[in-house]
Amino acid sequence: MSFLVLAYPTLNPSDQEWLLSYRKIHDSDYFDVVTAHFSFVFPVRDFEKVDFIKEIEKQAAAAEMIAFEIHKAIVHQDEFDGSFHQFLIPDDNATNKITALHDRLYADKLKSNHRLDIPYIPHVAVGSSTDPEITKAAVERLNEIPLNIHGTIESLHVVEYAHKMVNEILEIRLK
Repeated sequence: MSFLVLAYPTLNPSDQEWLLSYRKIHDSDYFDVVTAHFSFVFPVRDFEKVDFIKEIEKQAAAAEMIAFEIHKAIVHQDEFDGSFHQFLIPDDNATNKITALHDRLYADKLKSNHRLDIPYIPHVAVGSSTDPEITKAAVERLNEIPLNIHGTIESLHVVEYAHKMVNEILEIRLK
């Protein structure tokens, strides 16, 4: 069992429908586990639930909503299992704000859990494969569309992950 902090983006209905249908085809490993999201805190296993919740609430108390645009997809190789993912990447302004909030959530009691050995890339994962060429081709097709997704991050979700299931514990609305 581990605890995470995710943000489920608010999108217009057509973008939401496209994202859902795309993930259903390309993200079969995670489609039924968790909806499209940005990860803010990655799996933490060494905290009690109540302590984790208190820390996230404290660090997120002044956080503001983040508007974003997505115009680009990239290939990303997972540092843990070597699989390849299709990431939708927000614009630079949103990336800076998302990264700042990510870093703030790790600023105090979660500091020892902050993975500084791997880069934090704000993203929405929409596909995965063990074959880099399949992933590369899919990303190239995405970038030819072109992508034009607009949305907002309006809340953070403290979740528990166990047995390939994500269960929501708490929603924290952003200002």
